[in-house]
Amino acid sequence: MRFIVTVLTIAPPLLVASASAYSNVRETTRATSCQHKQQLDRRAFVTASSASAFAIVGSQVPRSASAAADRGTTAVKVKVTPVAHTFVASADKGIKPLRENDATRFFANAKIVVPFYGGSDPSKVDEAFAEILNLTTKRKAEKGPGVTQGGVIYGEIVGQKVAPSASAANKVAVKDASPSSVASAVSALRADGDVLILSPIQSKGTAGDGKVVADIAKAANLEAGSRGGQVLGLLIDGPQSFLLSEGGFALQPILWYSI
Repeated sequence: MRFIVTVLTIAPPLLVASASAYSNVRETTRATSCQHKQQLDRRAFVTASSASAFAIVGSQVPRSASAAADRGTTAVKVKVTPVAHTFVASADKGIKPLRENDATRFFANAKIVVPFYGGSDPSKVDEAFAEILNLTTKRKAEKGPGVTQGGVIYGEIVGQKVAPSASAANKVAVKDASPSSVASAVSALRADGDVLILSPIQSKGTAGDGKVVADIAKAANLEAGSRGGQVLGLLIDGPQSFLLSEGGFALQPILWYSI
């Protein structure tokens, strides 16, 4: 009698599980490696793209000094409203609204105020200048904080087209608008805190007005400057779009528009 013996080989369960786990780990490692490589590739692409974008944008954004120069050579517009009709101008900071009260304080603390006017209606300039003169005279008389004590003297330039009917406690005649004539009128100032406010002069533009102020300051041996200077420029009813600087001269620091 012949017997057929069949031998079954059964792998230990632990070995089978280990082989399966090893296979899974190998597949997981391969997938993770591919995913990591894709992330690195994507990160490199984003970094390169960002660098390119920064280089493009960075070349278009000027540095602070260049920005100030660009502001000076770019036309700036002013929006005049019944509420905002007085402004302070600076070649590096642009134009910002200014309260009347602050504007008259700058006038009151100056030594000479040189008003210029634009526009085609002298009557409006007359009214605006009369208001400026009256408010500054009142501001001086009140002797409030931040105001140098003294008086206001109206320097009426002979032959000027704008002849406002402004009331001032003191008035002197100025032969003409030449720097020497204005410097001579400074002798009418009796106290250190007195201010001479001239009749409005026809504006010659940013560069022309700046030169007039500089020449007057030089003739009077005073300092021309911004709103804290001894000789202060003022533009009444000027254009509402202009350059902040031109020909080496800045726009007049105080802008005043009729309302």
